[in-house]
Amino acid sequence: MMDLENNMKSLTERDFVISTKSGSAALIIALKAGNLPEGSDVIMPSVCCPAVLFAIQFAGYHPVLADVSLDDLCMIVEQIENSLTENTRAIVAVHSFGHYCKIAEIEEFAKEKNIFLIEDACLTFKGQSDNRSLGNFGNVSIFSFGYDKIIDSNGGGVLVTNDRQIIKVANEFVEKNLFLRLNKSDSQMNQLLNKFAQLNKDLKKRKENIMLYEQNLNNDKIKKLHYKDDIIYWRYPALFLGDRDQLLEDAKKEGLIITKHYKGLDQLMTGVELKNSEYVTSKIINTFVRPEISFSQINDTISVLNGYAA
Repeated sequence: MMDLENNMKSLTERDFVISTKSGSAALIIALKAGNLPEGSDVIMPSVCCPAVLFAIQFAGYHPVLADVSLDDLCMIVEQIENSLTENTRAIVAVHSFGHYCKIAEIEEFAKEKNIFLIEDACLTFKGQSDNRSLGNFGNVSIFSFGYDKIIDSNGGGVLVTNDRQIIKVANEFVEKNLFLRLNKSDSQMNQLLNKFAQLNKDLKKRKENIMLYEQNLNNDKIKKLHYKDDIIYWRYPALFLGDRDQLLEDAKKEGLIITKHYKGLDQLMTGVELKNSEYVTSKIINTFVRPEISFSQINDTISVLNGYAA
């Protein structure tokens, strides 16, 4: 366990680490470690993994959705401000699809408003923003080692922070709720550590796969996100302006998988209308870029996407 935590300290330049059952467990612990009043409002982006919303509710708080930017599918300060309430006590800033949000600006805003900030880096790894490591922003940052994450270890996560009081409260909470603690056998832990050892190699291959899409997708019906060379996607996201459902069905017939994660969570709430989120819900597509994907699979997927005119 110490090897895992030392790896995370090094990668995030944080002082304290807790290993957790999952990314969701890390988020629950982080919220509880913030000593938020029961029932506090927690702002989160509408377009992200629904596990974020469920974890906030499980921890005893009220999720408030903020809209997202169409440039990167992340929420920005202006959208957070639009979702502020008198009861807002925390923000969960998610690096959606691995595309880092404007986390430094969100951090400055949270400090000004005295709001507890959790950086959700579950879909990214070893990236940087504003010359700081992702995982080094906010009061607490969380990571996941679950299915199809950058480091996939069939479960597990971590919470990292520089705050001694936060880590004290977090450890006390975990001692009372042991189901949130990471529980891997020696062989499983060795497999996880081996993935850290080959991380640089895997990230290099992932980046090569990302660039194949970024440089070769040229269908006018595909709207690519604003991209920078230092972005490491979890899956390559884009907006498809044609008949998306037919596209996905036709790709499936060719033995190719194109997914439509994530739908806007505003669809789960009555009376919540978020314009960009609704648009993303109807248009989002993503393709796999993990290191195991072959060049031929990616090339075939690009051919289908470029050739689709419907």
